[in-house]
Amino acid sequence: MANILIIEDDYMLQRALRRALEANGHSMELAPAGILGLELLAQMTPDAVLLDFKLGDGEVDGLQVLERIHQMQPDLPVIFMTGYGTIEIAVEAMKKGATDYIQKPMNLEEVLIIINRAIEVAQLRQEVGYLRQYQEEILSIGPVIAVSQAMQQVVEIAGRVARSDSHTVLLYGKSGTGKDIIARYIHNESRRQQRPFVVVNCGALAEDRIAQDLFGTAETGENERPESHLGKIAMADGGTLLLDEIGTLTLSNQAKLLRFLEDRRVYPVGGRQAIPVDVRVIATSNIDLKEAVGRGEFREDLYFRINPISLELAPLHQRPDDILPLSEAFLEEFGRRSGRGTFYLNPEVGPLLLQYEWPGNVRELRNLLERVVLLATEEEIRPEHLTFTYANQPLKVANNGDGVIGSLVDRLPQGEVFDQVVRQLLIEAMRRADGNQAEASRWLGLNKSRLSYRLQQYDLKSQDFH
Repeated sequence: MANILIIEDDYMLQRALRRALEANGHSMELAPAGILGLELLAQMTPDAVLLDFKLGDGEVDGLQVLERIHQMQPDLPVIFMTGYGTIEIAVEAMKKGATDYIQKPMNLEEVLIIINRAIEVAQLRQEVGYLRQYQEEILSIGPVIAVSQAMQQVVEIAGRVARSDSHTVLLYGKSGTGKDIIARYIHNESRRQQRPFVVVNCGALAEDRIAQDLFGTAETGENERPESHLGKIAMADGGTLLLDEIGTLTLSNQAKLLRFLEDRRVYPVGGRQAIPVDVRVIATSNIDLKEAVGRGEFREDLYFRINPISLELAPLHQRPDDILPLSEAFLEEFGRRSGRGTFYLNPEVGPLLLQYEWPGNVRELRNLLERVVLLATEEEIRPEHLTFTYANQPLKVANNGDGVIGSLVDRLPQGEVFDQVVRQLLIEAMRRADGNQAEASRWLGLNKSRLSYRLQQYDLKSQDFH
């Protein structure tokens, strides 16, 4: 549910709005004056603002507050309320960036409809912006690093699959082996490369929301205005749909997905007509789906539907020829991003990287080098700069003041060392696990309840890492 900031000086109207919003599951903050509202806004990130035009004697008016809100949070939906003057005030508010306006006396049901619509539009804009950024930045990958024979075979087959265009592909392998990179490679090498590449994190789909998230909605509100929402599958029309970690779907969700894969049509919730969608489907899994079928945890018909072509990505320690080329590519990337020039490996570092088991695979290697570049004070990466994630590995781990941990401790104010280090460790683990608490807890050696407690303690949320 949404969190609403109400800037209104009429106490009775505040109470009425509070009752109506809370009855519909929303939370809110109340501010009787514009300056107080701006102070609250600096401390919170609401989903929408209800802003009155007249805010009391000697107070700035709503138009001035509106301008300041858009300086602070440009994409925040603001619904302007006015019962004074003429329609010109509302028009002026719309020109200054208000999402919508309401005239007093107001109908509380209409207020709820307008708030919900404004939030949905804002979320859709954010989603479209994310997809555009994804297309421009993440999909602009360089050549896939494939020095080992195992990886060369994967890339060769992936190229042939890309040119065939229509085949559904299953990519499987341990977490962090680069399944998403191969998926993007297939998309970029296909005729669909100019069309959307949409990622669905199957593990993050809520059981009661999967139909809306995947297939969209085509409902009509009480005011007869359409309240449609485009689903992820329709967003990928003409392009590629990546079903990431498909093995995490529940059996009921698998059945819903199977229907689409069989006829390539989506049925929006509340709609009467099916919508044909032209999309290539790529699925990934870090578990053996055939074994999951045997255990009754994955539908056999869905397994055969997504598995006409399958590619296995080996763990990084099984393709050591890729480790140093990947390291050099990552160092070049992070050095370019930081604007600090070229970083290079000391000759003593190579054997350490090759000796390490890399239980986190390519993702762990990338995160390690990103952290090293972030904390490095010089271009040469030496053995003491390396801090491996898994303490049980038989490798030299930095434990002095010149190492990564030492550098981190040296930079922290006295009295903040423990909390800062623990919080950063939680962030790193959740990033590596893409927000999956079960996987992060295994890496940290904690049970899931202890990890959940720590995340709450440091105000970290799983969805921030998906």
